[in-house]
Amino acid sequence: MTALIIGWGNPIAGDDGLGWKAAELVREHVGRAGPAEVVTTALGALRVAERMLGHDRVVVLDAAVNTEGSEIVRTVIRPREIEAADGGPIGHDGSLIDAVRALRRLGADGLPDEIVLYGAPIAVPRDWEDRPSTSMEEAAARLARAALAELVFGRKEAAVV
Repeated sequence: MTALIIGWGNPIAGDDGLGWKAAELVREHVGRAGPAEVVTTALGALRVAERMLGHDRVVVLDAAVNTEGSEIVRTVIRPREIEAADGGPIGHDGSLIDAVRALRRLGADGLPDEIVLYGAPIAVPRDWEDRPSTSMEEAAARLARAALAELVFGRKEAAVV
């Protein structure tokens, strides 16, 4: 079984680098030869979806812009059921759900059965900034813990962050 953790975001757009930072924390914990491949990217949704091909388990870590509250949101995408899905909570050149739907329609082989997305709320980035806010640093640590719990325990235990 191959697992992939994707830290998605823009590290020079302030708190939009949240997913990227969280993935770096996961990589520090598990090492480069750990139980999952850990990558960071600022690419668009279709490229992110393509990167998932050939992996059994995928966890995506990202910022959730303009969401209410401070809780991490866990969303599961099941590519086999995606035809009925309508949009999604994570963007970057379109939604990840739309990108997975496009790959399915193109007949792509190797999509995982489930894609787990973890999003933590941030304010809309207004400036180019390579320094994260204190709240983003805290959210990145929470996202990293969620990803590690997902790898170790699966869905049931990962909800406790």
